Amino acid sequence: MSEESLAPSSPSDSPSEVVASAEIGADPVTSMPLDLSAFHQYHRTEYVQYAERQLGCRSDAEEAVDQLFEQLARTWAEVLRKENVAAYVWQALKHRVIDLARARNRRPRLCEAQVFDTVGVVAAEDPIAAVENALAVRQALRALSERQRDVAHLRYFEGYSTAETASLLGISPAGVRSIERYALRHLRRLLDPEHEGETP
Repeated sequence: MSEESLAPSSPSDSPSEVVASAEIGADPVTSMPLDLSAFHQYHRTEYVQYAERQLGCRSDAEEAVDQLFEQLARTWAEVLRKENVAAYVWQALKHRVIDLARARNRRPRLCEAQVFDTVGVVAAEDPIAAVENALAVRQALRALSERQRDVAHLRYFEGYSTAETASLLGISPAGVRSIERYALRHLRRLLDPEHEGETP
C-alpha cells in the first residue's frame, strides 16, 4: 500500500470528519477514518504476528496492536503528514511491543539477544568459542543502523520473506534487498576484517 493511497482524497476523509477513538466507549475500529481503517485491515494480521513472536502471547500481541491503532486514530491527521506513514507506524509498533513487554516483566526478542541461542551454545563442541562468537556478532549488530538491524532481525532471526519485511517496514522489496546487502557487507567487515577488501 503506497503512502499516496493513505492520504485524504475527499472532504469526507478530512481530519475534521474523524471521530477520535479516545472518546469514552468508542470502538477503535468503527471510529477510525476510512483510510486508517483500510490500513488497519491491510496490516493488522502481520502486526499481530510480529508482536506475538516478540511477546510470546497472542492476547498480549493483540492488546499491543489494538493500543497502537487507538493511538493512530487519535493522531491520524498528523501521521499522514509523515514522509513515510508505514515506516512511522512500524516504529510505533516496536515501541508499543517494548512497552508492553516491560509492563509484563518480559523482554522482547531483540535480534542482539537472539544471538545467544542457549541450546546452540550448550550443544557446541566448544561452548566458550560459541559464546565469544555470539558476543562478536552482538557487537557487530549494534554497529548497524536501526533500519539495517530491523532488516537483519526480520530476515534472519524471524524468518520473514523479503516481501513480508518490505510490507512491515514500509519500503520496497528492492529497498530491503539493498539494505540487507549493505548490512551483510558491514557485518562481514566487522567480523572478518582480514577480508575487508573482498566483494561479498
